[in-house]
Amino acid sequence: MAESGKIDPMHQFAIEPLFGTDQLSLGGFNIAFTNSALYMVLAAVVLWIFVIGGMKRELVPGRWQMAVEYMTGFIKNLLIANVGEGGKKYIPYVFSLFMFILLANLLGLLPLGLVGLHPFTFTSHFTATGVLAIMSFSIVLIVASPSMASTSSRFSSRTARPR
Repeated sequence: MAESGKIDPMHQFAIEPLFGTDQLSLGGFNIAFTNSALYMVLAAVVLWIFVIGGMKRELVPGRWQMAVEYMTGFIKNLLIANVGEGGKKYIPYVFSLFMFILLANLLGLLPLGLVGLHPFTFTSHFTATGVLAIMSFSIVLIVASPSMASTSSRFSSRTARPR
């Protein structure tokens, strides 16, 4: 990586197995615990701590609760402005997804090189963003399907009246 004073900027994108798990396999597929998986777990744990810390529901909220409420309000206003009132049912998912990606990117910005570690941003890999996109698309289809069916049946019953 930094032999002879040279720094390889592409090293930050390398996915490497950790904790001696490079030989683990299941059905012929390598299932090693990698630096990408470690940073995903770290982002999920930080998100969990962030949300749990803001669930105190005090009459006069503290800083932590205000931060969680501010981010939740931001996502709510974003969804209402772009989707309408029907977007309120997506607030928990969009909040989780937004905060997960934000925290993942912020973890990748930490100056861990000062202590000998190399920061890793898993959102720079197509597989991570692709899985999140497929998951989002599937959730929207599953959640929206019942409401779309009832809307289309109401619409067709209004327009298809015989005269």
